[in-house]
Amino acid sequence: MGLLALQRLMSVKRERRRRRQRARNRLTIALNEREDWPFLQRVGDGDSQHGETTNCSTTYLPEDIWHHIHFLLPMRDAARAACLSRAFLRSWRCHPNLTLDLPTLCSWAHEENFSHNIDNILRNHSGIGLKQLSFLKVHGWCKLRVIECKGPNLSSIDFIGEKVKLSLGEPLQMKKLHMHCPNVVCYARTELPSYMPYLETLELSSGTEVVNAPMLPTKFLYLKHLTIFIRDGTISPSYDYFSLVSFFDASPSLETLFLDVSQIDMKHESVFGGSSHLRQLPEHQHNCLKSVEIIGFSSAKSLVELACCIVKNAVSLERLTLDTLHGWGRCTGEAYYETCWPIGNAVLEEASRAVVAIRMYIEDKVGPTAKLTVLEPCTRCYPSR
Repeated sequence: MGLLALQRLMSVKRERRRRRQRARNRLTIALNEREDWPFLQRVGDGDSQHGETTNCSTTYLPEDIWHHIHFLLPMRDAARAACLSRAFLRSWRCHPNLTLDLPTLCSWAHEENFSHNIDNILRNHSGIGLKQLSFLKVHGWCKLRVIECKGPNLSSIDFIGEKVKLSLGEPLQMKKLHMHCPNVVCYARTELPSYMPYLETLELSSGTEVVNAPMLPTKFLYLKHLTIFIRDGTISPSYDYFSLVSFFDASPSLETLFLDVSQIDMKHESVFGGSSHLRQLPEHQHNCLKSVEIIGFSSAKSLVELACCIVKNAVSLERLTLDTLHGWGRCTGEAYYETCWPIGNAVLEEASRAVVAIRMYIEDKVGPTAKLTVLEPCTRCYPSR
């Protein structure tokens, strides 16, 4: 057994040596194919019998080679290498992937200097480094008030935190935006069309919406995919879901709409509670919308009005999915489970009312070319019955 283990170990070592040699050969071939390879100086090209080794002078490697080598390093190692070499310092300022969080920076400074260190790093990446920048992700900055970025190729932002002011040098490139902060829905409808006119994908997430989305003349002319999460949190019972039709009206190119309005306790005015008159938009034909999904659909009158308005005006609608339960509370439908995930009686009762509202107010408005899918509690969601 000892001899067999030794043979396996030697075989592994030989394979590792072969892989390293192949990697060196590939690098040599790549360099030889470069036009400026004759200008690269070599040092130590002596006879190995005299104890000399052969290697390339690091001083004269082409800049794009340094950038590529630096790109392959983990960010912390890339930053440390920049402290030791001018060549790496230049390429560090163009490093394309920066992860600036506490686990990464904890060995550099105390937490109270965290924002100061990030500010220094980003300032050092201005200029050329700001030009390989296309995606910016900022999470968890409760004290952040302004995000200022002049990257000409920035096309996507992912932000989670308190509401901030976005100051962008080249907003015409912005194609995709995800924001998670309080009252972000109203903010997006009011502010974004003017300085992000070419947005194609917009995702908004908020647990606190107290101001309705206003009807405005500004448009999202290129917006194709819209996702809005308004879940639980402190949503005011007076919040008007019908105001979200402002996005529908402002987005003539919209193709998909996903809306999650899940609430454990529905406190909005029910469509069964008062006047049966439903608000409508003036005649407004929408030619591009194909798919609509609403999670947490309830009998809230303003939500029923929104759904009716969409199905009446979206002449190209192909799929309408109305889920009367929370997304996370969806029953499995698997026969081998005796019961589904526990659901409170209040949620089950509201889901039943929502199904009735769909049958009464929405079902007959869905066009013949569209498929209506209504997801409701199954028989196993009622264990006591």
